[in-house]
Amino acid sequence: MSCSSRGVNVIEDKGKGFSLAEPCTLVNGLINMRKRAEAIKGTFEISSQPGKGTRIELRVAVRNSLQA
Repeated sequence: MSCSSRGVNVIEDKGKGFSLAEPCTLVNGLINMRKRAEAIKGTFEISSQPGKGTRIELRVAVRNSLQA
């Protein structure tokens, strides 16, 4: 028997933040994180505002194998 649920990983800081509206905001590292999340059928969300910090959230399916 197996069970599937969602795993959530959050990275958050209260640093200087940045504007998501600016074209060069999603630099290479963040783009690669999004691609990797999509490759494992996960979601990757970034929220940030100048002066208010940044929050990154990764959600992926977690499969647990249960043996009777």
